[in-house]
Amino acid sequence: MIFGQAQELPCAQIVAAVYFYLDDEDCQITRELIGIHLEQCAECYEEFSLENRLKALIAQAFSGNQAPPELHALVIGQLAEIHVDPTVVQEHP
Repeated sequence: MIFGQAQELPCAQIVAAVYFYLDDEDCQITRELIGIHLEQCAECYEEFSLENRLKALIAQAFSGNQAPPELHALVIGQLAEIHVDPTVVQEHP
Protein backbone atom coordinates (compact mmCIF):
# COMPACT_ATOMS: atom_id res chain seq x y z
CA MET A 1 0.00 0.00 0.00
CA ILE A 2 2.88 2.38 0.72
CA PHE A 3 3.96 2.09 -2.95
CA GLY A 4 0.55 3.31 -4.11
CA GLN A 5 0.62 6.20 -1.65
CA ALA A 6 4.00 7.32 -3.00
CA GLN A 7 2.68 7.32 -6.56
CA GLU A 8 -0.31 9.45 -5.56
CA LEU A 9 1.79 12.24 -4.01
CA PRO A 10 1.99 15.32 -6.24
CA CYS A 11 5.52 16.27 -7.27
CA ALA A 12 5.01 19.76 -5.83
CA GLN A 13 4.52 18.24 -2.38
CA ILE A 14 7.66 16.13 -2.74
CA VAL A 15 9.78 19.08 -3.89
CA ALA A 16 8.46 21.16 -0.97
CA ALA A 17 9.49 18.38 1.44
CA VAL A 18 12.98 17.86 -0.03
CA TYR A 19 14.66 20.19 2.50
CA PHE A 20 13.05 18.36 5.41
CA TYR A 21 14.14 15.05 3.88
CA LEU A 22 17.74 16.22 3.37
CA ASP A 23 17.96 17.58 6.91
CA ASP A 24 16.35 14.51 8.52
CA GLU A 25 13.65 16.76 9.94
CA ASP A 26 10.08 15.79 10.68
CA CYS A 27 7.69 16.25 7.80
CA GLN A 28 4.06 15.43 7.17
CA ILE A 29 5.18 13.08 4.39
CA THR A 30 7.15 10.11 5.66
CA ARG A 31 10.74 9.56 4.58
CA GLU A 32 9.72 6.22 3.12
CA LEU A 33 7.07 7.79 0.86
CA ILE A 34 9.47 10.49 -0.26
CA GLY A 35 12.19 7.91 -0.99
CA ILE A 36 9.84 5.76 -3.05
CA HIS A 37 8.61 8.78 -5.00
CA LEU A 38 12.20 9.90 -5.69
CA GLU A 39 13.03 6.42 -7.01
CA GLN A 40 10.10 6.57 -9.43
CA CYS A 41 10.13 10.20 -10.54
CA ALA A 42 13.15 11.42 -12.51
CA GLU A 43 12.13 15.08 -12.25
CA CYS A 44 11.80 15.02 -8.46
CA TYR A 45 15.01 13.00 -8.15
CA GLU A 46 16.84 15.60 -10.24
CA GLU A 47 15.58 18.38 -7.94
CA PHE A 48 16.56 16.31 -4.88
CA SER A 49 20.05 15.68 -6.32
CA LEU A 50 20.56 19.35 -7.08
CA GLU A 51 19.55 20.39 -3.56
CA ASN A 52 21.69 17.64 -2.04
CA ARG A 53 24.76 18.79 -4.01
CA LEU A 54 24.09 22.43 -3.10
CA LYS A 55 23.82 21.54 0.57
CA ALA A 56 27.11 19.61 0.39
CA LEU A 57 28.88 22.50 -1.35
CA ILE A 58 27.63 24.99 1.23
CA ALA A 59 28.72 22.71 4.07
CA GLN A 60 32.15 22.31 2.48
CA ALA A 61 32.56 26.04 1.86
CA PHE A 62 31.66 26.98 5.42
CA SER A 63 33.20 24.12 7.35
CA GLY A 64 35.16 25.43 10.28
CA ASN A 65 33.62 28.90 10.11
CA GLN A 66 31.45 29.99 13.00
CA ALA A 67 29.29 33.04 13.35
CA PRO A 68 29.85 35.32 16.34
CA PRO A 69 27.57 34.34 19.25
CA GLU A 70 25.53 37.55 18.89
CA LEU A 71 24.78 36.88 15.22
CA HIS A 72 23.99 33.25 15.95
CA ALA A 73 21.49 34.25 18.65
CA LEU A 74 19.90 36.84 16.35
CA VAL A 75 19.45 34.36 13.50
CA ILE A 76 18.08 31.64 15.79
CA GLY A 77 15.61 34.14 17.26
CA GLN A 78 14.40 35.19 13.81
CA LEU A 79 14.11 31.59 12.62
CA ALA A 80 12.04 30.72 15.67
CA GLU A 81 9.47 33.28 14.54
CA ILE A 82 9.02 31.70 11.10
CA HIS A 83 6.29 29.14 10.52
CA VAL A 84 6.65 26.93 7.45
CA ASP A 85 3.80 24.76 6.28
CA PRO A 86 5.29 22.06 3.98
CA THR A 87 1.83 21.30 2.61
CA VAL A 88 1.56 24.78 1.07
CA VAL A 89 3.35 25.05 -2.24
CA GLN A 90 3.91 28.35 -3.97
CA GLU A 91 4.63 28.35 -7.66
CA HIS A 92 7.44 30.61 -8.78
CA PRO A 93 6.92 32.75 -11.90
